[in-house]
Amino acid sequence: MWNLNGAPATPIIGDMTTFINNLLTFCEEILILCLEKLDNKLPVKVVEIPENKRRPECPVRFRVTMDFK
Repeated sequence: MWNLNGAPATPIIGDMTTFINNLLTFCEEILILCLEKLDNKLPVKVVEIPENKRRPECPVRFRVTMDFK
């Protein structure tokens, strides 16, 4: 349980789950931005998989594909 400034105490588990999900999403996006800034000569790019096409048992958000320019 936790509370803020005398507010009623609430269970911490739901807030920690949200925090972990948000932190992982933030880290994924920072990693992708860093990779995009590299001077890469390979014909690859990172794309986001649409949410409705992600497998529930393994919800991968990004994939690396070929970039044919």
